[in-house]
Amino acid sequence: QEKIEAFEEQGIIIDDQLESGVSDMCNYGSYVAQSSRREGRIEGAIESLRDLGIAEREIAEKIKVKYNLTDEEVDEYLCVNA
Repeated sequence: QEKIEAFEEQGIIIDDQLESGVSDMCNYGSYVAQSSRREGRIEGAIESLRDLGIAEREIAEKIKVKYNLTDEEVDEYLCVNA
């Protein structure tokens, strides 16, 4: 709603289609931010577990369960953060 009001203050006429587009973009921005925070938490967990000397297979199992990841996602996180 803030974005819509900001447009209107600038004299931009807001129709239903533009309002819907603004809403979609705000929702997408929130999704990207939330997804990035989640990835950061997973990567931080992997780094911390490695620093503690935990075996890779145990790390894989811990992050799989904690973050509800598929085997493919676990492999991707472990390879990217190796």
